[in-house]
Amino acid sequence: LSTVFLTKKENNIERFCVGNRNIGWFISALSIAATWIWAPALFTSTENAYTKGFAGLFWFLVPNVLCLILFIPFAKKIRKEMPEGITLSGYMHKKYESEAVKNVYLFQLGALSVLSTGVQLLAGSKILSMLTGIPFWMMTAIMALIAYSYSQISGIKASIITDAIQMIFMLLVSICFMVFGIKNGGGISILANG
Repeated sequence: LSTVFLTKKENNIERFCVGNRNIGWFISALSIAATWIWAPALFTSTENAYTKGFAGLFWFLVPNVLCLILFIPFAKKIRKEMPEGITLSGYMHKKYESEAVKNVYLFQLGALSVLSTGVQLLAGSKILSMLTGIPFWMMTAIMALIAYSYSQISGIKASIITDAIQMIFMLLVSICFMVFGIKNGGGISILANG
């Protein structure tokens, strides 16, 4: 619904693939954060925080954030060298003038996309299937169809907007759980007394 109401059908390749390169930093940051929060990360961070306390959460969270921060200079360099670029494989093809290098990047990035999408679909479908009673295979097909349909309407812009809405929803739910946990766990004083 957000895609239907907040975007329009894109027929231009540049706007479809890179959002005409003018999507604001705030909505982009929400999208990156939502994209970075995927099923294995949620399970691993929760397990680390539960078994090792704040130290476990710290050692899971900090390297993930550092990874994004450390990538900034490389992203700026790539943007400077190829301002009209769209893909990393296209950048590597231009930089090394090699079809083989481009194909290695296409294979690696394609395999990564298929595998990460599979993990997201299967983990999400399993949870939603258990919650709703809808058969697992049907929930997987529904989720895949939803993601495919909104991305076909306006490309990257639809993905970014839906990511941002998901991130806002995740933050609101997290805040509600935190308030609920503190209230039912003995109040703020329990945190101070540790």
